[in-house]
Amino acid sequence: MRVAIIGAGLAGLSCALTLEKHGIIPDIYEQFDRCGGRVPFIICLLQLIHRPVPDPLVDLNINYGINIRPINPLKKIIRFSPNKMARSEGQLGYIFEMGPSSRSITSQLCEQLSARIKFNTVAGLNQLLPDYDRVVVATGSPNLAKELGLWTDVFRCWVRGAVVEGDFDPSAWVIWFNKTYFNNGYAYLAPFSSKKASLVTIISDVLEKDLETHWQMFLDTEKIEYREKESFILEHISGVCHQKEIGKTILTGNSAALMEAVFGFGLYNAVISGVMAAQAIIENTSYEEKIAFLNKKLHQSILLRRRLNAFKDRNYDQLLEVFNIPPLNHLIYNTNLDILKHHAIFSELISDKL
Repeated sequence: MRVAIIGAGLAGLSCALTLEKHGIIPDIYEQFDRCGGRVPFIICLLQLIHRPVPDPLVDLNINYGINIRPINPLKKIIRFSPNKMARSEGQLGYIFEMGPSSRSITSQLCEQLSARIKFNTVAGLNQLLPDYDRVVVATGSPNLAKELGLWTDVFRCWVRGAVVEGDFDPSAWVIWFNKTYFNNGYAYLAPFSSKKASLVTIISDVLEKDLETHWQMFLDTEKIEYREKESFILEHISGVCHQKEIGKTILTGNSAALMEAVFGFGLYNAVISGVMAAQAIIENTSYEEKIAFLNKKLHQSILLRRRLNAFKDRNYDQLLEVFNIPPLNHLIYNTNLDILKHHAIFSELISDKL
């Protein structure tokens, strides 16, 4: 069987590794000159988002055969709204590096791979389909789904980020909410090490030309004076992909709108979708059925995203007050209560009454 994979990111590499375990060596096409792109940044795997899975990292290893190493455990989350601060501590998840570094997730997956990746190669779907039995799209972009009329936007924003130098707690993640400079977005600080961190703003409802104004407003207001070493600007779109398997083509990861709409990291879903795509190919079974449970979780995250979009600054202050009540903080962060599921049930009950 001939299989092509477009994209050497998390979903594409997870798909390739799973295929190789079953004797299928795919052709992998990557438009850049290396795995992971050119920009280093930090993402988190949050246990809260993936409940009732008790430990998403262990789950990826045991149930999906993908072994990746975090750079640090996530033990502390500190949140700021315009007038409040709240802190949660415990085993909250894991911190991972993305980008060109040898310790990034994509580099880790590349090291485990036998197949040769065809770098600096732009491969179009229509170009590949005649020569392959299956084509897996793992570009991280919604463009193909949009071209096929399968995509609906849920949340659009700009990401303005930087690698900064200073003194940091390697196991802590800091988040800011403020409608004045983020609108429906937020900012986070996550460490590479005790001396280097990723500072990222997610800003909705602005033009690209206005990003620097919002970035500087954030830095000035929050009195952030870290030394900026590298910067980047990306457009981020989360949405709904209404069909993820079309003929011989399978859409995975962010190409299939499998990035959760709340914090939008997408690591867990991207890896699982790549594995599920490979299993569907190997077994000649339905990919759509295999990832139905991911779609359910995504629906729950979209409901929460819509709720957050309606927030005012005072609502963020009120939310952080909840985190400052020890029993509630413990319930949210130090148990396995499925917050997304219960919020979704509540949201749908309220919608039915409106």
